[in-house]
Amino acid sequence: MMPVTLTTDRLLLRPFEALRRARGARRLSGPRHPRWTAVPSPYGPADAERFVGALAPDGWRDDTSYTFAVVARTDGTLVGSMALLRLDQLRTTERQAELGYWTAKAQRGNGYTAEAAGAVARWAFRELGVERLEWLAEAGNEGSWAVARKVGFQREGTLRAKLVHEGTRRDVWIGSLLPSDLPREPAPPARPPCRCRTPRRTSRTRADPGTARPAGTPDRGSVVSGRPYAVRHDRSDAAPTRTTPVTDLSADDARRLALRAQGLLGAPDRRAGVRGMLRHLGAVQLDTISVLARSHELVPYARLGAVGRTAVESAYWSATPEGDSPPRPHSFEYWSHAACILPIEEWPLFAFRRRARRAKGHRWHVMKDSARSCAAVLDRLRADGPLTTSQLGGGRNGGEWWDWSETKIAVEWLLDTGDVVCTERRGWKRVYDLAERAVPEPLLHDDLDDTACTRRLVAQAGAAMGVATRADLADYHRLKGEQVDAVIEDTGLVPVTVEGWAKPAWADPAALAAPSRGRHRTTLLSPFDSLIWDRPRTERIFGFTHRLEAYVPKPQRIHGYFAMPLLAGGKLVGRVDPAREGRTLVARQLSLQGPKAVGPMARALHEAAAWVGCDTVRVERCDDPQLAAALRVELTHADGERPAEDPTA
Repeated sequence: MMPVTLTTDRLLLRPFEALRRARGARRLSGPRHPRWTAVPSPYGPADAERFVGALAPDGWRDDTSYTFAVVARTDGTLVGSMALLRLDQLRTTERQAELGYWTAKAQRGNGYTAEAAGAVARWAFRELGVERLEWLAEAGNEGSWAVARKVGFQREGTLRAKLVHEGTRRDVWIGSLLPSDLPREPAPPARPPCRCRTPRRTSRTRADPGTARPAGTPDRGSVVSGRPYAVRHDRSDAAPTRTTPVTDLSADDARRLALRAQGLLGAPDRRAGVRGMLRHLGAVQLDTISVLARSHELVPYARLGAVGRTAVESAYWSATPEGDSPPRPHSFEYWSHAACILPIEEWPLFAFRRRARRAKGHRWHVMKDSARSCAAVLDRLRADGPLTTSQLGGGRNGGEWWDWSETKIAVEWLLDTGDVVCTERRGWKRVYDLAERAVPEPLLHDDLDDTACTRRLVAQAGAAMGVATRADLADYHRLKGEQVDAVIEDTGLVPVTVEGWAKPAWADPAALAAPSRGRHRTTLLSPFDSLIWDRPRTERIFGFTHRLEAYVPKPQRIHGYFAMPLLAGGKLVGRVDPAREGRTLVARQLSLQGPKAVGPMARALHEAAAWVGCDTVRVERCDDPQLAAALRVELTHADGERPAEDPTA
């Protein structure tokens, strides 16, 4: 990627230049650095030259890290450094990166680092397609956490012994930031007038004194969006409207509301089945990982019990004949929380997203001849009916998985914009069809304006969650916080306060009116289950820190490749990383919150084993030997006369 320049009211964020190497050595070293970072100390000109002349530019060129020098706009003083790291994850379903920063000692306490971090975070979300930012710092680094908290990060917990520094393993704090977590952009701080400052324009974009130049003179560096980073003061970035709460909820009330809304408290609605569950949840996330089963199969299993896997797939994808008309699909695949199976009734609600994709002009790839390529795909589908990418001509050019063919780029673009729809997967391959042929005529329209779309999606998300904060509502279908603000009063959701929640919440009136009693489901949950896919919400409701580690290097994993939380008694009381070996379900790594979780874990493992066709359960590792022994006894009882395997025997 070509380096870009970002601006805030007080700062310029631009790539490091070789002429500033000496200044970088002086400003970015300090006596506190060795305590919290692995930066060489003392940090001399040779270290700065390597960083500025090789590491930073190589990161931009190779798309592995994007590093900015943060300088004051008034006098060019070097304030610090800001970087997006681990960008390889942008090419995975994680769509995330890590934010890192340094601050020169003399510049600390001025709010510069938080201001710069906010600018980089917004750029990452808006321009790079990042969906989640991580922050990592050695446990105890209160200065770094103060910055992260001000930006909007939510601390998720502690990774034990993750960092090796000076030969010693140290604990690390981890936090995350979603687009909906970003605070509203503050008004510019008061400061003395500057002779170089031009008068404020009447539009929302202010003139940039740090980059002012004669008309017609080309800029020497790229400025994001072709203009300086503007501070907005319109209502869309304001905090949500605060109205009088209709009731106060305890933390347990909120937890039970969430469980019932998600179909995990009370009798399962087996008559409505998988399709009824999908309509109620509003979205079921898809993912390529298959351990016990794929995530979209695990979601109905958690709510309805041992529904046959073939029956689950049929419920999602099989169409219903309607007389002489074409069969009516029950669902389609589109971008909601991520790539999700959605009820076909929601097709009109995503018109706002289809319009946004059309306006942008592309997603990740740019076609060589878009008109010709798209026309060719549409002609094939019109002539031959629903087809996979392979049937259309192949998805790759022969390189890495992201090296898409022109045909693949075209059909995915048509999917994004609504000309093509996916209403089926065969062998995990999308089957594409013309929207005009597959979507029922009453639903085949983009008549709803953006406000109507988001209002209905926020209302649906509120009903699916029971009770939620603004950030929760935004995250469910990946909306922006200001979109939620604009419609929340017209959704029918009512304001409530929840014990222990720092921010306002809204609840579904139907959920408040229904009794929050009933039988709790004991089950293993997919990490992509909508009950827990929002990690900050999961920690707030259940006091349970959960993180998918499938894309974490194996030596750095804490709980395993695909750790599935255990839900029992309405609480998350353990987790297990499962696998299958023939007809044996293997608990590769397992942890429990105490002796009371042993029985539920045994029942959940036994039920899951039966569902996927296994007749034996083997426990390999457990973080508590006594609980492991008790679990093996419970598994033996659950298995009848057949003992659970013990690899240590």
